[in-house]
Amino acid sequence: MPPAIRDDLVEGMSLRSVLSLFCAAAALSWTLGCARAERTLNARPPAKAPASQPSAVSSKPPVAAVSAKPAKPAKIAATTRASKSAPADGVSKKAAPAQPRPASAEQLRRAVADVLASGPLAKAHVSVLVAPLAGGAPIVSHQAEKPRVPASNAKLLTTTAAALGLGGYRFVTEFAKRGSRVYVWGSGDPLLRGREIDAIAKQLKARGVRRVSEVVVDASHFDKRQLAPGFSAFHEGSYYRPTSSALNIDGNAVVIRISAPKTRRRPRVDVTPPSDYVKVRKRLRYLRTRRRRRRRRARARGKERISIQMRKRGSIMWLEIKGAIRRGARTRTTRRAVYDPALNVGWALRRALKKVGVGVRGIVRRGRRPRGARVLVRKARSLGAILRVTNQASDNLAAETLVRALGVYGEKHQGRRAVDSWKRGLARLHALLRSRLGVDGVALKNGSGLHRSSHVSARALVKLLRAVYQREGLRRALLPTLPIAGKTGTLGHRMRGTAAAGAVRAKTGTLGGALSLSGYAGLGSKRPLVFSVLVNGTGRRAARRQIDRIAVLMARYAKGMPLYDAAEPAPQSNPTTPASKPSAAIRPVGPRPLATHSR
Repeated sequence: MPPAIRDDLVEGMSLRSVLSLFCAAAALSWTLGCARAERTLNARPPAKAPASQPSAVSSKPPVAAVSAKPAKPAKIAATTRASKSAPADGVSKKAAPAQPRPASAEQLRRAVADVLASGPLAKAHVSVLVAPLAGGAPIVSHQAEKPRVPASNAKLLTTTAAALGLGGYRFVTEFAKRGSRVYVWGSGDPLLRGREIDAIAKQLKARGVRRVSEVVVDASHFDKRQLAPGFSAFHEGSYYRPTSSALNIDGNAVVIRISAPKTRRRPRVDVTPPSDYVKVRKRLRYLRTRRRRRRRRARARGKERISIQMRKRGSIMWLEIKGAIRRGARTRTTRRAVYDPALNVGWALRRALKKVGVGVRGIVRRGRRPRGARVLVRKARSLGAILRVTNQASDNLAAETLVRALGVYGEKHQGRRAVDSWKRGLARLHALLRSRLGVDGVALKNGSGLHRSSHVSARALVKLLRAVYQREGLRRALLPTLPIAGKTGTLGHRMRGTAAAGAVRAKTGTLGGALSLSGYAGLGSKRPLVFSVLVNGTGRRAARRQIDRIAVLMARYAKGMPLYDAAEPAPQSNPTTPASKPSAAIRPVGPRPLATHSR
C-alpha cells in the first residue's frame, strides 16, 4: 500500500479500529509461522532402521542385514537366560533373597570364647555354662564346676527354696486393742508401706478407736537379731543392707534430701517418709563467699563437706547432719537404713492416728500382745508378691525375710525364746534344694547374696533352673518373677534394641568385684537355652557389657538367626592370644581383688 493512501486511511479511522487491525495482523502472522514449522518437520528424512530389520522406505535390499555387526556372545547368553527365567505373561519378577542359615552350636561356642578372651573378662575368674533347656550335652562349658561368689544370683536359690517350703505361709500384720492400748503384731511382711498405715488408721477409727494411751509393737515372731549374717562387713546405715524384723515398713529405710536454696538463710533437710521415729539434728551452713572487683561474681570459699551420723537414743533414732554446702548447689539425696524397724512401724501408726483425729498419749515401746487383745484390722500378703519383688527388684530385705520365714515356719516357740531364724532358715534352704531338686555345691551365708563367703557353681545354677522349668508348680511360681531383658526389673534398661530384648529372662547380680547373670534364653523358640554366667574379680561396666553380649549371642542362636548381622562386625579375639587355641583363648589370666564397696 502506498504511504500516502495508508496515511489517509489511518487519519479516517478511529483508535479502536486501528487496534483491532493490528491484533488481526499479529494473529495471522502467528498462524503462518506455525504452518511453516509443521511443513519443515514433515520434510525431514525418516530414521534409519536397525541392521537386523531393513526399513520399508530404504532402497537397499534386505541383504544389508547380513553384513551388520553381530551381537556379543555374553549378551546373547544373558538374554537367553533372562528369557528363560521370565514368566509367561511377560512380567519380570525379582529372585527371592537367600535365607540366612541358623547358627550352629560350634559357632556359638567360638563366639562366646571370643568374648571371654577380650576385655575385662580375659583377666577375671569366669564360669560359663550354656545348655539346651530340654537336656543334653552343654553347648558352652567353661570352668562350670568352680565355686564363685554369686552376688544376687543367690536370690534364685532363696526364692526356689521358699516356693518349695513356704506353700501355706502368709505374711500377716495384725492391729489389735485391749483397753486403751493398741498392739501391732507381724510375721515379717517386707512390703508394708506408709500409705497402708494411713488407711489402717482410718479403719481403726471406724471400728471405735478414739483414744490411745500407748502403742505397743510385738516383733517376737522372729528372734531379736536384726542384721543378716555378713551385713556388718558393709557400711553402717547403707540402704542395701537394711535391718530385718517381723515388723517392717518402707523397706526399713528413709530418704534424706539436702537442698541449698538461695532464698533461705540455712540449708534445708527433708526426710521421707515422714516419721516421728527419725529425728534430725542439723548443723549445716553455707560456704562463705567473696566478690571480685572486676567480675563482680561471688565465689564460695572452701570445699563442700557433708557427713551423716546415726545414733539411737531410747526409742528414737537421731540423724546428725554436719558440714558446709555452697548456696544454690544441687540437691543431694541419700538413703539410710533405720536401726529398729518395729519401733518405726509403731511411730508411723501413732502419727497416722493423730492425723485422723484419734487422741494419742505416751510413746511407742516394745512388748508382747496379750491373748485377750481383740484384732481389729488384719493385713495379709501372699508369698507370690514377695517372690516377685525379690527377683524383679533384687530386694535384699525381701530375700532375708524369706530365709527367716523358712526358719520359723512349722516351728513352735517354747516360752519367750524364739529360734535362730537365720541359722535354721539357711539349713532348711540347703536341705530343700538337695532333697527336692538334687542341687549340690551350694554354700550360702545369707539369703540375699550380700556376702563374700557365699559360693555356688554355674553348673548348680543351671541344674536348679532346669528343674524349676520342668516342674509345673515351680515354673508358674518363679518364671514370672524373673526380669525380662529390655522390659522389666533389673534388666529393663539392658539389651534394648537387640535380639535378647524380650527373649532373655534372667536374674542379675552385682557386688563389688562380682557380676552374674543366670536364666533362660529363647523360651518359646525352637532351641531354648538355660545358662549361667558368673564373673569374679573384675569391674562393672565393661564386664557387664560383655555379659550382655553373651546373652545376645544366646538369644540369636535360640531364635535360629545368624550370630552376627551383616552390618555388625564380629567381636575380635584377644590379639595376644592365638585364635587357633580355644582353650587358651578363654583361660583367665588371674583374679582382681574384690572391691570393698558393694550395693
